[in-house]
This record gives sequence, C-alpha cells and structure tokens, in this order.
Amino acid sequence: MKERIERYLPMVMGCHQRADRSFSCKGRPFVVCARCTGEIAGFLSGYFILFFVPTAWWMVPALLAPMIIDALVQAFTRYESRNWLRFATGFLGGLGVNMLLFLTAFYIAEQLFL
Repeated sequence: MKERIERYLPMVMGCHQRADRSFSCKGRPFVVCARCTGEIAGFLSGYFILFFVPTAWWMVPALLAPMIIDALVQAFTRYESRNWLRFATGFLGGLGVNMLLFLTAFYIAEQLFL
C-alpha cells in the first residue's frame, strides 16, 4: 500500500516532488511538496469545515486565488516562497476545490430532485 501511495499520489496531484520544497520527517522528504500537502489537508478537512461554514459560489475563486498567485509569481519571478506559505495557500486551494465539488453536487441534486 505504501509503495502505491508513493508511486501514484504525486501523479494524481501533479507534483514536482522537489525535496527543497517538501516537508520532511526524520530526514526523509514527504512524497509530495508542501503545496500539495496543503491541498490534500485542505481538501480532506473541507468535509468537516463545510458543514459549519456558510458556502457561496464566490468563495471558490477567493480560496483558489492565493495558491494560483503564489505559484505564478514563483514561476515567473525570482521570488521563492517558504514551505509554510506554500502549505497555507495549498490548504486554501484544497478547501476551494472541495467547496466547488460540494456546491456542484448540491446544485445538481437540487436540479434533479426539486
């Protein structure tokens, strides 16, 4: 199971797996970078957060924007963000993706059953 996760998780996430942009545990870097770790954490925690926070369509781009801006600025300039910032923007992005799926599912259910 561990070997499958190490092999397929970076492919699913589209992760570059750079060790300098990854968190590490006991000297061994995580399988995915800090931003992808944040995306996974945000997506999974979104299942709990979205039941307590009111949601709206406008929140999706607001949650995705910090991750996209940080990634683009880092890609096209000499700016190098820290892992904690990559994780934080990834967390918001993962939460935004979860919210998009959540709102889409409710919209489809509403159209089909009401």
